[in-house]
Amino acid sequence: MPYVIAGSDLVATLASRVAAMFSDTLGLVCAPPPLAIPKFQIALAWHERTHQDAAHRWLREQLIAVAAEVR
Repeated sequence: MPYVIAGSDLVATLASRVAAMFSDTLGLVCAPPPLAIPKFQIALAWHERTHQDAAHRWLREQLIAVAAEVR
């Protein structure tokens, strides 16, 4: 999304950490929203047929590990 709005007159609502990462490099202006926005939760979802697949399990574990570091 930051690349889509950069250099345009568009507006986007992004997580503050994401917006901050791109604000300097893309010249974005970050401002607080005019109303309270509730926090959101990120979740993983996958089809039952891939639940036991080793490659899918590895990928899910990697995503969970990275998300834990970001917190």
